[in-house]
Amino acid sequence: MIKILVTGAAGRIGGPICQHLQASGFEVRAVDRAPNLSLPVRVEVVNLLDREACYRVIEGLDAVVHLANHSSYQSAQLPQTVFNENVAMNMNVFQAACDRGVKRILFSSSVQAFTVRHGPTPPELLPGPSFPYLPLDGKIPARSSNPYGLSKQVSEDMLRYFVSVYGVTAVAIRFPYVIDEETLRRIRERKGGHRFSAEEAFAYLYIEDAARLVEACLKADLKGYHPYFPAAQDVQVAADLPALLARHFNGTPWREGAPQNVLIDISDITRETGWRPSVNSLFPGA
Repeated sequence: MIKILVTGAAGRIGGPICQHLQASGFEVRAVDRAPNLSLPVRVEVVNLLDREACYRVIEGLDAVVHLANHSSYQSAQLPQTVFNENVAMNMNVFQAACDRGVKRILFSSSVQAFTVRHGPTPPELLPGPSFPYLPLDGKIPARSSNPYGLSKQVSEDMLRYFVSVYGVTAVAIRFPYVIDEETLRRIRERKGGHRFSAEEAFAYLYIEDAARLVEACLKADLKGYHPYFPAAQDVQVAADLPALLARHFNGTPWREGAPQNVLIDISDITRETGWRPSVNSLFPGA
């Protein structure tokens, strides 16, 4: 049985991931800065800014799923707090994991590591999406535009360092907006043309698909560093792709050999882990 630590286990994404991993046969140790009594595993209250506490909770484990960070630039925290504490938490967890002999680290990065949305610039002054290529994939260079995204960008570089120096296997999952069951239900009840932002290439991911991806990354035969950008392969985006390209991405080069009908290419993830999203439409029958 694979023994794993899940940080941020009481969060909106962490809770469902904990439940899924527990049900899938993993031995889960869960930590958060707040308890969650609804989970099938006990959530230990731990401050990841405490370096020694990180060593203690990682002892004897095979892998770490590190989800715990301040959640976004739009949180109530000061920019300095968001950046400084995220980077400190991540360094504490990564270093302790490597020192304790953990073989695999999964890190919850973000689409905000390479997009201009959610920054301090007023929306009307944003330049709009400006990607180096389409379709997007996990290898797109980071270009964060807010302290939260910058903390993720720096932490991805930290992971590359630990892979190079300690030989650990690491996956940075650049999550887009993750939709839980309640959010998906509300969207479908509106029966309207809900669509996310062009600055994030209209990306979203259903929570159960996020949990399945974490499981797949823990089980796959991976070595080295793997940056992933998972997203639903939205059928409505595919149907409207020529119009979307002309309106939002005019002049953006298309990667040679890339799929022609999607804005987010997940082929690397599928080839390396076998994962595919199950929810690819916001509306049934679309």
